[in-house]
Amino acid sequence: MSFSPEQPVPQPECESKPESRFGDKERLCSILEHPDSIEIEGSIDELFKKTTPRHRNQVDVAKLRSIGINSDNLMALHILADGEDVYAVYKPYTGEHADHKGLIGVEKLYTREVLAYRVSEHFDFDLVPPTVLSEHALEGEKGSIQLFMDHNHYATYEHSTAHMSEDQNDNLEESTDFQAMAALDFLLLNIDRHGGNYLVEADLGDDEEYHPSFTNPEEVRLCAIDNGSSMGPKGYRNMRDLCGPQFVLSGQRSTTQAKGEFEPRDVPLPDWLLNKLEDGLSRAHELKVEDLEDLTPDDIVWMWQRTALLIEEKKFVSKVNVPKVSEAAVAIAAEKGVVSEHPHPPLTNSYLRS
Repeated sequence: MSFSPEQPVPQPECESKPESRFGDKERLCSILEHPDSIEIEGSIDELFKKTTPRHRNQVDVAKLRSIGINSDNLMALHILADGEDVYAVYKPYTGEHADHKGLIGVEKLYTREVLAYRVSEHFDFDLVPPTVLSEHALEGEKGSIQLFMDHNHYATYEHSTAHMSEDQNDNLEESTDFQAMAALDFLLLNIDRHGGNYLVEADLGDDEEYHPSFTNPEEVRLCAIDNGSSMGPKGYRNMRDLCGPQFVLSGQRSTTQAKGEFEPRDVPLPDWLLNKLEDGLSRAHELKVEDLEDLTPDDIVWMWQRTALLIEEKKFVSKVNVPKVSEAAVAIAAEKGVVSEHPHPPLTNSYLRS
């Protein structure tokens, strides 16, 4: 299979899957991009103080109106909406934190928010809420707009653990969503999947505490949010204390070495996930990326190389258990015909090295 970064393939920005936890994603993306009206309600940190960790970057809640829709029929349960109004998270380019971007080594975070959604959809993970560029909805204002999940029914992982039993935590780590998120974050080089950056389906009780109700891995529902800290080899290489499903399934905190050190684990990829990765790699040319600024053709080729590495290793991978993943990925991808026409020094010198 050959891959050319310059090969554009027309496709709908969002694929509609009726079984999605988010509802009709194609219609939702259309509303997010072209609402009849949009109103910024305020900062998410102020509107949802009890359930939202503080953000370094500007994150606002927006109300989008689309005349004639019925949000009850359009969306799945547990999406914040009311009649003709759909609520979304707006992240403007002007509100991105310069120091944070410097740490990762990127210029634009919002394009990575959109890329994360498209990659999740490309591999049929259904993990990232519908996310689009904001230029159409906000008259040229650059940023991203993402469907807002109802905080009465979805909690950040760190807010959901108070009433999560040990068995439930095991169920979570054995779930398809947790495993898919681990793969997604490795493909995207996400360095920021801490407990405030993914949601667990859990109901907010009368005691104002979240109570997860799942009793087995099949009932676990997760959402990957705040995906901007991605696709930055500098950040992935330099961050010492990494977090999230990717590192739970590829390493464990060392009890004998220095604080922050990890010991490798070799957890096999399940067949269903391996199949999705192979299918996604075989359709690499279908992924729409040409409208995402600050992402080079090499960035995308290297992502396909990481996909090839996961398939070859047949286990969950991070820099913890495969320290020099760059060299391995280059060789494996070359065998599979995924070769960059734009070689870049970091690919062999420092890219993804621990």
